[in-house]
Amino acid sequence: QNYCNIVKNKLNTLICSMEKNVSAFVADPKQDFVRKSELSFSKTMKFILGMGSQTLGKELIGVYGLEQKAASVSAIVQHKARILPSAFQYLFHKFNEAFSQTSFFHGYRLYAVDGSDIPIIPDNYGTHYCANNLSKGYNLMHLNALYDLLNKRYVDAVLQNSRSANERSALISMIHNIKHDSIIITDRGYESYNTIAHLSVHSRLLFGISCTKHCW
Repeated sequence: QNYCNIVKNKLNTLICSMEKNVSAFVADPKQDFVRKSELSFSKTMKFILGMGSQTLGKELIGVYGLEQKAASVSAIVQHKARILPSAFQYLFHKFNEAFSQTSFFHGYRLYAVDGSDIPIIPDNYGTHYCANNLSKGYNLMHLNALYDLLNKRYVDAVLQNSRSANERSALISMIHNIKHDSIIITDRGYESYNTIAHLSVHSRLLFGISCTKHCW
């Protein structure tokens, strides 16, 4: 329980520090989150991070109950749109840096990479699928995640429109952020000569493909 509180307090501290430099994390630095309101930058960030799978209305009831000062659904939508995606990327990496990574496999970091499709609310053609003309269809984003197996945490991620998803390019962008000797395990969706060429530049990286006997 004490460790959980330490983790939560560190997250809240980072969000508060971002709020002091909020202009770097919003779409319009001159207007967004300048005025005082019930939905401050930090409250909006915490609300988004704490959301489950319910509708926005039900999520708001879970936070505010039936209080009169509760924010409206439209207010949440507007405030979410003001925050840049880079704000969450910044928080993700800073939060990871706040906790030490001390477990190694024979001197190497041991990483696993995999991709997964995530259903989202309707967005655009790049994410939309429809079985036939009578079907309403659905929207997907493709998540590529880099996971530290021994330290039990995600250390990087790349989101792509599902129709244009390219797991190999996602892996290449993530390996350029790795700063230490590592072994990366993937499935065959990430295998290509181009991937191997990029890995060869980083001599400290080893690449293993699951379900095969090949290892680079």
